[in-house]
Amino acid sequence: MKSKIFIAWLLILCIVFPLWAQSFTLPTAATYISVAVTGYVEKPGIYKLSVIDRLSEALAQADEQSLVNTPTPDMSLEKLKFQEKEKTHIDSIAVRSQALRSVSIIRAGEETSYDFQLFLRSGDMSQNPLLRDGDVVVVNPIAALVTISGAVYFPGDYEYRPGDTLAKLLILAKGFKPEADLKQVRLYRYSDNMFDYTTEVIDLSSAKSNPSLLNIPIQAHDRVMVAQNSQFRRGWEVQINGHVASPGTYMINETTTLYDILLQAGGPTDKADLGSAVMINRAMYQRESPDLLRLQILNMSSMTPMEYNFMRSTLRQLKGKYSLDIALAWNSKGKAGNPTLRDGDQIFVPEIVDMVWVSGQVRSPGLVPWVEGKDYLYYVNQAGGFTNNRKLGGIRIIRNSSGNWIKPGKNVAIRSGDQIFIPETKDRDIWLDIKDVVTLVSQVITIVIGVNTMSK
Repeated sequence: MKSKIFIAWLLILCIVFPLWAQSFTLPTAATYISVAVTGYVEKPGIYKLSVIDRLSEALAQADEQSLVNTPTPDMSLEKLKFQEKEKTHIDSIAVRSQALRSVSIIRAGEETSYDFQLFLRSGDMSQNPLLRDGDVVVVNPIAALVTISGAVYFPGDYEYRPGDTLAKLLILAKGFKPEADLKQVRLYRYSDNMFDYTTEVIDLSSAKSNPSLLNIPIQAHDRVMVAQNSQFRRGWEVQINGHVASPGTYMINETTTLYDILLQAGGPTDKADLGSAVMINRAMYQRESPDLLRLQILNMSSMTPMEYNFMRSTLRQLKGKYSLDIALAWNSKGKAGNPTLRDGDQIFVPEIVDMVWVSGQVRSPGLVPWVEGKDYLYYVNQAGGFTNNRKLGGIRIIRNSSGNWIKPGKNVAIRSGDQIFIPETKDRDIWLDIKDVVTLVSQVITIVIGVNTMSK
């Protein structure tokens, strides 16, 4: 009896278990739908999608591949690919000209338009509907554009859709940046000839408390420019580097002085050479000199002596350098030589190097320890003395503080950091010299003969 009962239960299990297990098997083909994607897409065609797929999946696949084979039950891979391509959809407005704000779905003969771009920017799921078997998705090229620029997060060109407002455009641009000057929002509207336009300045400073101010109608081809408030978290900065306690970049205001920044930087270190410190105005340093550019492309013979001297002096000296004594400002505690700083100023405090650089035609060019009161000949001798091919009378002292070239003399003191330059004499061809002399003499004789003839 027991064996009969056991056999009966076994037969029941054999019938019931397959039916129960079938509910956990992979979906059948009936769980998939066919959707046609056509129009302005990379790969138009018919795609097999899951019954839970939306418009976003269809557009993503039409941009990636032609026909999709029956997908696996796990669609996470395709969804992941779509997320990776989402930025391409967002930024494809001007580049690919896809009308993503007016994607049409034709279902059972009825056509419905969806603002898919709004879904991408705001997550509005009503603009990303579920698809049904037999749907036709149509993507057209953009017919008209509107532009928003300035202090918004996503400035650029956007497809115009009838009924658009400034509020809708700001949603697509992800809103105002914190530095936006809401009192200076400009709306440029073109006339019918698409050349002339009118300008309207809109004050949206109270838009946060009164959002209805943003319900300004937008027309096709309009341009919206959101000005930026240059004083918002204004950051005037100066840099101080070199031998100070705390080099770096510091914020300044309209009254910050050189001495103030030296104090903020902890003052000069024991190795600082304030006498050789420099301060540069970055704007002047970066500014091009049209006259200098003109002279640099000229031949020397085409320049006047004044122009040549101007070019030579300008190239020798540090452009944008302030004419001041930083040591005086520090030692006087800001009572003298203490200018007000400007945005972008740069201060450099070098290390004390009690040396004089002897270069050019000496036997051992290099650095020579500075000794107060010694003249240039002392440093030349310390560098091994002159070589045989040095140019007589061509020695120059290059000031470390100014870059000026000066002739040595009894009253010219050598300072720490200066450079003594001894140039090389030119190699001359005696026959070329004789030729030049003969040519000159013949010209003089010709002139004399001509004058005598005219006088007679």
